Amino acid sequence: MQEITHNAPLVASVGGLRGNSVTLTNPNPVVSSASLSLGVPTIATPISRTYDFGNRPQEGRDPLGNVFGPDADQVMLYNDVARPILDQVLQGYNCTIFAYGQTGTGKTYTMEGDLSLDRGISRSAGIIPRTLQSLFHKLAEDKAEFSVRCSFVELYNEELRDLNALEFAEPQSTTSQPMDNRGLRIYDDKNAGSGVVIQGLEETLITSAEEGLKVLKRGSERRQMAATKCNEQSSRSHSIFTITLHIKEASRTGGEDLLKVGKLNLVDLAGSENVGRSGAVQGRAREAGMINASLLALGRVINKLVEKEKHIPYRESKLTRLLQDSLGGRTKTTIIATISPVNFDETISTLDYALRAKTIQNRPEVNQRMTKNILLGQYATEIERLKADLLAAREKNGIFFSSASWAELAAEQEARRLALEESKKLLEINEAQLDSSRDQFEQSMRLLGTREEELRKVGVELEGKRSEVRGLLEEVEKGQKALEEEGWLREAFERSRSGWKGAAGEAIGDVDGLRAKLGELISMPERMEPS
Repeated sequence: MQEITHNAPLVASVGGLRGNSVTLTNPNPVVSSASLSLGVPTIATPISRTYDFGNRPQEGRDPLGNVFGPDADQVMLYNDVARPILDQVLQGYNCTIFAYGQTGTGKTYTMEGDLSLDRGISRSAGIIPRTLQSLFHKLAEDKAEFSVRCSFVELYNEELRDLNALEFAEPQSTTSQPMDNRGLRIYDDKNAGSGVVIQGLEETLITSAEEGLKVLKRGSERRQMAATKCNEQSSRSHSIFTITLHIKEASRTGGEDLLKVGKLNLVDLAGSENVGRSGAVQGRAREAGMINASLLALGRVINKLVEKEKHIPYRESKLTRLLQDSLGGRTKTTIIATISPVNFDETISTLDYALRAKTIQNRPEVNQRMTKNILLGQYATEIERLKADLLAAREKNGIFFSSASWAELAAEQEARRLALEESKKLLEINEAQLDSSRDQFEQSMRLLGTREEELRKVGVELEGKRSEVRGLLEEVEKGQKALEEEGWLREAFERSRSGWKGAAGEAIGDVDGLRAKLGELISMPERMEPS
């Protein structure tokens, strides 16, 4: 057992930095008032409850939940929770991560954390900054053409506010008067088959994690915050930071390139709040009431999904409409439930919620890959259909729409028109890039032709040099033969000269002998004369 906070009414045991279960114990004995009034001796025992999030509902499936202890840091939480989700987004899935819990339990810290950019990503940075950093790191490693857009919206008093809008208007008050929401409307996404689209929401094209952090930081500063007895920096609204990714894939069949689309919703829910304990009054009390109402609607949706009811009340709250595809839809969803030792009942409620929510089974589907022409064709077809409906209404010939239905259709048409314009802009950019690539290719081909001609000339010169080398080799060979013949002649000459020297010596000896004999002959007559 580890007591999280000194004198706190709650003791939690996780079993290390990470585990699959948590045991909660309220050390304060609970004795009923009836027992006290009757004077019945009662031995009060602490309330203890264990929550297991690591069970396997189906064979072969990974555990659906981890429990992180108080010593776990942001790096561990991101690596275990968010990094696998980012990999799914890169494969073309829609994914959602949202934090739920009592006010003051660290939801915003978990999702955002330290947003400073002085020395890169801070160690206290939360899931969103680390996701942006990892996303661009992976895209740089893959060396693929891509575009990344992000949006930031908050739901404050059941009104949508674009935290990323260039022209941002603060709400005038927390009264029931509707505020300027800059034309943000929710309507069903017909292309996706489930989920919703927010009309008028601005998306910012970002090319680096730093640009995404600037959008996040600016929007966070615009969020509705207030101090309560439970939290000095209490979020008074739900917020959704969305990252939309388009990756260009080369066609394996040699046809048109395909676009792979992935989306990640990072949701920071406002905390459930006990008005009596938080000290909220007047406007703050109304804010707390709206927050609790939307969270109750979310709880009802989760209960209906767990019970597998046919009708799911997504439209009871804008929050549940925004999370419609994340709960029982095509999106892969991860829920982070945050708890604190402040209140036993609130912690029990949060863990009960998480235990129910983890049994919901979504039906994740990878987004369909399509060519740019098919995408533009779909938009054009939808616009033509809407034009036909409009013409039928004007001529009073055909199906009529209610004002609400017509407003929704008009909103869809405008959104598709904007998307078509955006796609056309993207197509123009791609065509410009294609023209540039074609020019570079033609220039490279011309350069290749020049290099081939130079290579041919060098080959001719090389062949000439080879002929010269062969001639020189032949001359060298002749010279070597001449040297060998000269050596033979020199050896023969030496042998002949040695023979001549011997013969000359013998001849000289003979001459000397003859001279001696001749001298004797000359001297003989002189000896023979009489004396």
